[in-house]
Amino acid sequence: MKQSADPLVPAADAPRHATDDPHVFLIPTDGLPAGFAERLETDFTPVAPRLAATAVLLRDGELGPEVLLLRRHARSGFAAGAWVFPGGVVDEGESPEAAAIRETWEETGIEVSGDLLLIARWITPEPEPRRFDACFFLARVPPEVQMQLSEAEVTDACWLLLEDAVRRFREGKMKMLPPTVHTLQRLGGRGSVEQVWEALRNAPVPTILPRMRRHPEGVAIEIPPGE
Repeated sequence: MKQSADPLVPAADAPRHATDDPHVFLIPTDGLPAGFAERLETDFTPVAPRLAATAVLLRDGELGPEVLLLRRHARSGFAAGAWVFPGGVVDEGESPEAAAIRETWEETGIEVSGDLLLIARWITPEPEPRRFDACFFLARVPPEVQMQLSEAEVTDACWLLLEDAVRRFREGKMKMLPPTVHTLQRLGGRGSVEQVWEALRNAPVPTILPRMRRHPEGVAIEIPPGE
């Protein structure tokens, strides 16, 4: 009989470490919930993912494009303590675009226009007991934009150069999930927000489902090659 995923403790709160391969991340054994690694080698029924939406906010800084990252509460039910983009679950009858705009306003007080660019869909790996099918939207905001953080949802926020954000993750200074890191890497290497936008405006929109597998040091999270 296939076992249910519901009683399992999620691994989303455990820190991810960078590896030599930018498409592979590692959750060390000491950060895994009990029984999670063993589950990967059993026959289980994945939980259906909930539709979600995320807004990747970019502004032009003195040295290049800057991205807004928010730090989730340590008591959050998913990715506690991680640095993330604004976003959340899509409400019934709501479009992903509207959800991205609403969540951004609720979490940061920033009003995003309807000018959003869908750049990817990320689906939580199948072994996780809480799964999301998240639309990632690129949004441009002016350099002088002001924030009013929701203390109920986030504890901190910062604007960082894309490359600096990736470096802080790789150095273990900022906890992030693979979709965040991969998106930062994908957007980097360009001199302005307009250049980022134009590079992705007509690009294919990938649907990315990372795979989890056992690793001698814990669990590896693999993003399909080419994504």
